[in-house]
Amino acid sequence: MRCRACFVTLTITCALVSSVLMAQRGPAPDPLVRENATVKLGPHTYVIPDNNVGLVPNVGIIVGSQATLVIDPGLGRRNGETVLREVAKVSKNAALFIGTTHFHAEHTTGYIAFPASAKYVNSTTQEAEFEQGGMQMVQMFSGRSPATAEILKDAARRPAAITFEREFTLDLGGTRVRFLLVGPTHTKGDTAFFVEGDNVTIAYRWAENQTHRLPELAADLVRRRVAVIATTGGPAATQAAKVAANATIPIVFSVSQDPVELGCARLLMRKIVKNRGRQAVASRQGRDVSIGAPSGVPRAEEKDVPDGQVS
Repeated sequence: MRCRACFVTLTITCALVSSVLMAQRGPAPDPLVRENATVKLGPHTYVIPDNNVGLVPNVGIIVGSQATLVIDPGLGRRNGETVLREVAKVSKNAALFIGTTHFHAEHTTGYIAFPASAKYVNSTTQEAEFEQGGMQMVQMFSGRSPATAEILKDAARRPAAITFEREFTLDLGGTRVRFLLVGPTHTKGDTAFFVEGDNVTIAYRWAENQTHRLPELAADLVRRRVAVIATTGGPAATQAAKVAANATIPIVFSVSQDPVELGCARLLMRKIVKNRGRQAVASRQGRDVSIGAPSGVPRAEEKDVPDGQVS
């Protein structure tokens, strides 16, 4: 079950963590994986972030020279189809494998959209968990909203083509992924995925709806000497990571309010783009900001300035 007080971890070099929080404002958005949102984490590793939407996982995509692995393909056929379209943008491989961090419906049932040739690799523990309670969870989620019921209308269990007990290594062609049974944590069958060479691990951590546990989880990542901590979903997780890291580890975060006012940052750099008296401001978040202009408009003047100095 997706809970809004949890850490969903993506580990780069040692760990890259994405956290989501319980607090939501207004009606919950439909649980849909975003298109055109795939981010590259390493030479062979991509992720579709959950955008802090309930019942949407962080989807992992690992691309080798011969095959592609998708981790947590989302909730139901519609999301699985979205994931497959995103996969096609970063991989031309015909061979597909599926893995899941745990058996809950928003992490598994998107696999029904995948072709019959795709091979699901899963632990015997997680297989047993879905067989015992997976479809009951599908029924429970279907009652949350008409949109969720529609997404899950043909959800079904997909038995694994390959099973393992504690550990399994999948060779995608020059890229090896280790499947590691790490449960019981959130569930008995919790599974982590380590991409060799990229030094990226994809795993799931849960604070059991208790935000006071976020500092504990962040501190654990610091003890593991992670290279970078990334948080999404709210300032509480960012503050926990900031305190634990103590300025020794870079923190990447996403908040809807001013991060300086929230105490998440001391200074915010912004890219200023001016075109014919029109000015656009975009927060720099680790990637270039591109703002298109009509044909014939002179090239925009761009500069970075500290927040608070925007005219």
